[in-house]
Amino acid sequence: MSAEGPWRRVGEVLGELLERQGLGRPSRSALAVLRWAEFAGPAVAAHSRALHCRRGRLTVAVDSNVWATELSTLTPTLLGTIASALGEGVVTEIRFVAGRGSSTGSSTAEEGSDRTAGLAPGPEPVPLAGGLRAEQQQWVRRLAAQAGDPELAAALVRWFSSALKAGPRRPAE
Repeated sequence: MSAEGPWRRVGEVLGELLERQGLGRPSRSALAVLRWAEFAGPAVAAHSRALHCRRGRLTVAVDSNVWATELSTLTPTLLGTIASALGEGVVTEIRFVAGRGSSTGSSTAEEGSDRTAGLAPGPEPVPLAGGLRAEQQQWVRRLAAQAGDPELAAALVRWFSSALKAGPRRPAE
Protein backbone atom coordinates (compact mmCIF):
# COMPACT_ATOMS: atom_id res chain seq x y z
CA MET A 1 0.00 0.00 0.00
CA SER A 2 1.10 3.54 -0.65
CA ALA A 3 1.29 6.44 1.79
CA GLU A 4 -1.92 7.78 0.24
CA GLY A 5 -3.80 4.62 1.21
CA PRO A 6 -5.11 1.82 -0.96
CA TRP A 7 -7.28 4.06 -3.18
CA ARG A 8 -5.78 6.45 -5.71
CA ARG A 9 -7.29 8.26 -8.65
CA VAL A 10 -6.72 6.66 -12.04
CA GLY A 11 -5.39 9.96 -13.42
CA GLU A 12 -2.70 10.12 -10.71
CA VAL A 13 -1.57 6.56 -11.34
CA LEU A 14 -1.55 6.99 -15.12
CA GLY A 15 0.26 10.32 -14.81
CA GLU A 16 3.01 8.77 -12.70
CA LEU A 17 3.32 5.82 -15.08
CA LEU A 18 3.58 8.12 -18.11
CA GLU A 19 6.20 10.27 -16.37
CA ARG A 20 8.30 7.20 -15.48
CA GLN A 21 8.12 6.05 -19.10
CA GLY A 22 9.13 9.49 -20.40
CA LEU A 23 5.72 10.12 -21.92
CA GLY A 24 4.51 12.86 -19.57
CA ARG A 25 4.92 15.80 -21.93
CA PRO A 26 2.83 14.28 -24.75
CA SER A 27 0.06 13.43 -22.30
CA ARG A 28 0.06 16.99 -20.94
CA SER A 29 -0.12 18.26 -24.53
CA ALA A 30 -3.22 16.14 -25.04
CA LEU A 31 -4.66 17.60 -21.84
CA ALA A 32 -4.17 21.10 -23.26
CA VAL A 33 -6.51 20.11 -26.10
CA LEU A 34 -8.99 18.26 -23.91
CA ARG A 35 -9.19 21.03 -21.29
CA TRP A 36 -9.32 23.99 -23.71
CA ALA A 37 -12.87 24.94 -22.70
CA GLU A 38 -11.81 25.05 -19.06
CA PHE A 39 -8.76 27.22 -19.80
CA ALA A 40 -10.57 29.55 -22.19
CA GLY A 41 -13.82 29.91 -20.24
CA PRO A 42 -17.38 29.35 -21.47
CA ALA A 43 -17.71 32.55 -23.54
CA VAL A 44 -14.55 31.85 -25.56
CA ALA A 45 -15.16 28.09 -25.71
CA ALA A 46 -18.54 28.72 -27.36
CA HIS A 47 -16.66 30.16 -30.36
CA SER A 48 -13.53 28.01 -30.38
CA ARG A 49 -12.25 24.45 -30.26
CA ALA A 50 -8.72 23.19 -29.67
CA LEU A 51 -7.62 21.00 -32.57
CA HIS A 52 -4.18 19.70 -31.57
CA CYS A 53 -0.98 20.50 -29.73
CA ARG A 54 2.30 19.71 -31.46
CA ARG A 55 5.79 20.70 -30.31
CA GLY A 56 4.34 23.19 -27.85
CA ARG A 57 2.02 24.90 -30.35
CA LEU A 58 -1.67 24.66 -29.49
CA THR A 59 -3.84 25.15 -32.59
CA VAL A 60 -7.34 26.44 -31.89
CA ALA A 61 -10.12 26.77 -34.46
CA VAL A 62 -12.35 29.84 -34.05
CA ASP A 63 -15.58 30.97 -35.67
CA SER A 64 -14.11 33.89 -37.64
CA ASN A 65 -11.08 36.09 -38.26
CA VAL A 66 -12.56 38.56 -35.78
CA TRP A 67 -12.43 35.91 -33.05
CA ALA A 68 -8.88 34.96 -34.08
CA THR A 69 -7.75 38.58 -33.75
CA GLU A 70 -9.55 39.09 -30.46
CA LEU A 71 -8.21 35.88 -28.91
CA SER A 72 -4.67 36.60 -30.05
CA THR A 73 -4.69 39.53 -27.62
CA LEU A 74 -5.48 37.07 -24.81
CA THR A 75 -2.61 34.72 -25.68
CA PRO A 76 -0.32 35.71 -22.76
CA THR A 77 -3.16 35.20 -20.26
CA LEU A 78 -4.18 31.87 -21.82
CA LEU A 79 -0.56 30.65 -21.84
CA GLY A 80 -0.25 31.54 -18.16
CA THR A 81 -3.46 29.69 -17.29
CA ILE A 82 -2.37 26.60 -19.21
CA ALA A 83 1.14 26.70 -17.69
CA SER A 84 -0.23 26.93 -14.16
CA ALA A 85 -2.41 23.86 -14.76
CA LEU A 86 -0.14 21.69 -16.91
CA GLY A 87 3.38 22.99 -16.28
CA GLU A 88 5.75 25.42 -17.94
CA GLY A 89 6.75 24.62 -21.51
CA VAL A 90 3.87 22.28 -22.35
CA VAL A 91 2.23 24.99 -24.48
CA THR A 92 4.53 27.78 -25.62
CA GLU A 93 2.43 29.20 -28.47
CA ILE A 94 -1.24 29.37 -29.42
CA ARG A 95 -2.26 29.63 -33.07
CA PHE A 96 -5.85 30.65 -33.85
CA VAL A 97 -7.28 29.56 -37.21
CA ALA A 98 -10.65 30.75 -38.53
CA GLY A 99 -13.46 28.56 -39.87
CA ARG A 100 -12.12 25.06 -39.27
CA GLY A 101 -14.91 23.38 -37.34
CA SER A 102 -14.64 25.47 -34.21
CA SER A 103 -18.22 25.60 -33.00
CA THR A 104 -19.87 22.63 -31.43
CA GLY A 105 -23.00 24.33 -30.12
CA SER A 106 -26.09 25.43 -31.98
CA SER A 107 -27.11 29.01 -32.54
CA THR A 108 -29.73 30.82 -30.52
CA ALA A 109 -32.84 32.46 -31.93
CA GLU A 110 -31.37 35.92 -31.28
CA GLU A 111 -28.35 35.18 -33.45
CA GLY A 112 -30.55 34.39 -36.42
CA SER A 113 -27.86 32.32 -38.14
CA ASP A 114 -26.09 29.05 -37.74
CA ARG A 115 -22.59 29.65 -36.34
CA THR A 116 -21.41 26.32 -37.70
CA ALA A 117 -22.50 26.97 -41.31
CA GLY A 118 -19.62 26.30 -43.68
CA LEU A 119 -17.37 24.86 -40.97
CA ALA A 120 -15.91 21.40 -41.17
CA PRO A 121 -17.73 18.80 -39.07
CA GLY A 122 -16.12 17.31 -35.97
CA PRO A 123 -14.79 13.75 -35.83
CA GLU A 124 -17.09 10.86 -36.66
CA PRO A 125 -18.57 9.16 -33.60
CA VAL A 126 -16.68 6.07 -32.47
CA PRO A 127 -18.73 2.99 -31.56
CA LEU A 128 -18.97 2.41 -27.81
CA ALA A 129 -18.49 -0.87 -26.00
CA GLY A 130 -21.74 -2.65 -25.20
CA GLY A 131 -23.03 -2.83 -21.66
CA LEU A 132 -22.75 0.86 -20.77
CA ARG A 133 -25.66 2.75 -19.25
CA ALA A 134 -27.11 5.66 -21.29
CA GLU A 135 -25.55 8.32 -19.03
CA GLN A 136 -22.15 6.61 -19.30
CA GLN A 137 -22.45 6.56 -23.10
CA GLN A 138 -23.32 10.28 -23.14
CA TRP A 139 -20.41 11.11 -20.84
CA VAL A 140 -17.90 9.17 -22.99
CA ARG A 141 -19.20 10.76 -26.21
CA ARG A 142 -19.01 14.30 -24.71
CA LEU A 143 -15.45 13.69 -23.58
CA ALA A 144 -14.40 12.27 -26.95
CA ALA A 145 -16.03 15.18 -28.82
CA GLN A 146 -13.77 17.60 -26.95
CA ALA A 147 -10.63 15.83 -28.12
CA GLY A 148 -10.60 17.55 -31.51
CA ASP A 149 -8.34 14.83 -32.92
CA PRO A 150 -10.19 11.79 -34.33
CA GLU A 151 -7.46 9.33 -33.28
CA LEU A 152 -7.36 10.70 -29.74
CA ALA A 153 -11.17 10.65 -29.59
CA ALA A 154 -11.24 6.99 -30.68
CA ALA A 155 -8.59 6.07 -28.10
CA LEU A 156 -10.51 7.87 -25.35
CA VAL A 157 -13.74 6.11 -26.27
CA ARG A 158 -12.05 2.69 -26.23
CA TRP A 159 -10.27 3.32 -22.92
CA PHE A 160 -13.18 4.87 -21.02
CA SER A 161 -15.67 2.35 -22.40
CA SER A 162 -13.46 -0.51 -21.20
CA ALA A 163 -12.82 1.12 -17.82
CA LEU A 164 -16.50 1.85 -17.21
CA LYS A 165 -17.55 -1.60 -18.37
CA ALA A 166 -15.02 -3.24 -16.02
CA GLY A 167 -16.35 -1.29 -13.05
CA PRO A 168 -14.47 -0.29 -9.93
CA ARG A 169 -11.51 -2.41 -8.89
CA ARG A 170 -11.12 -3.59 -5.33
CA PRO A 171 -7.65 -3.82 -3.74
CA ALA A 172 -6.31 -7.31 -3.03
CA GLU A 173 -6.55 -8.28 0.61
